[in-house]
Amino acid sequence: MLIAICESMLQHCCIRRTRRNDRIRARRSKDQIILEILRICTDGENVTKIVYQTNTNFTTVKGYLNLLMKNGLVECNTSSPRIYRATGKGQEMMKRLREIHRELEQLVV
Repeated sequence: MLIAICESMLQHCCIRRTRRNDRIRARRSKDQIILEILRICTDGENVTKIVYQTNTNFTTVKGYLNLLMKNGLVECNTSSPRIYRATGKGQEMMKRLREIHRELEQLVV
């Protein structure tokens, strides 16, 4: 199971050239973005700060937040401003994703 997850994560990690200085940088995989959102939402945060801290845009973050809420990993209060908070299930997922990332970093290619 862990091998299948690792292979999937390695396939998502793409390399691309950026326009600035023609540098090469790795694109973040979906699981990396999810991990960042869960980390930010640990103590609760509004969507603007989530967008700024993940260095993405509102459309992207809204899609991920909807996915995370649909799966019970993040909850949102109905007051204004809306605060997104990681649930217990979300915190457990964050812990597992961190462990997998640590194991992936130790792989010898």
